[in-house]
This record gives sequence, C-alpha cells and structure tokens, in this order.
Amino acid sequence: MTAKFKNPKERTCLDDQNSDAELYNLKLQKLLPHIQASLTGSRIVYADIYKPLMDLISHPQRHDIEVIDRGCCGTGYFETGGLCNWITPTYKNASEFVFWDSVHPTESSYQYIYAYLMREIGPKLMNDENLLGDQPLLGSCTYTLH
Repeated sequence: MTAKFKNPKERTCLDDQNSDAELYNLKLQKLLPHIQASLTGSRIVYADIYKPLMDLISHPQRHDIEVIDRGCCGTGYFETGGLCNWITPTYKNASEFVFWDSVHPTESSYQYIYAYLMREIGPKLMNDENLLGDQPLLGSCTYTLH
C-alpha cells in the first residue's frame, strides 16, 4: 500500500498497513484448517500473492524490472482500470514495470506471481487425493521462472 500526498511522486509505502496485511495473512493461514474441517468435502488452499508482489517491488533487478513506483499507463500515478484505454499513452515496454496502472500489476508481474503460486501450491493440488480421487492430474510438473 502506498500513501497519497499532494505530490504523487512522493508516495511511500505504508509500513503499518503492510504489517497489518502480513499479520492478517498469518492469522488466515492458521484459521483455514479449522474452516476446512467444518466444511466436509471441501478443499481450501491458501494462495499468498503478497509475498511474490513484494519480491518484485523489493528486488526489481532480479526480475529485469526498471520501474516500481508508478504504472506504465498515463502518468502511472492516478490512472486505474478504465482510465487506461486507447486514448491514454502507455510506455512501450510494460514488462519493465511492476504495475500496469497505479494499482494493478502488469502481465509480466502476474506471470511471476502465477509461477510463484504454481511452485508453492501447485504440488499440493497435484497430489491431493481428496481433490483428485485416485487419478493423478499430472505425473510431474516443472515450472520455470524467467
């Protein structure tokens, strides 16, 4: 999360809110087994997108990211959703940005998040007898990050 200031170029991370998000995620992970136990036949899987998104922001050089503090649509500070359209200018190489607009990740960021989730929860789903019965979904999988 970032704070809004009179000058949007001076926005910074909100440490308290980020800490709250991390604490909430930890509490949710501990609560999910209890919720699942109360829902016979269900399968609940926790998917953490906070961690890979923060990795992109904290270590952009590892991911060939150039810009972490604004989106590649328009100014990158205000535009969101429908304001990023055919009229709004965009930077040519969106993959150099973490964010497409002021809040939504770019396609390349989503690809990294997806690969992270497949590494973290994919094997749990692939080998889950309750989810798949006695038929394995895939024999083996390899996920590669670029």
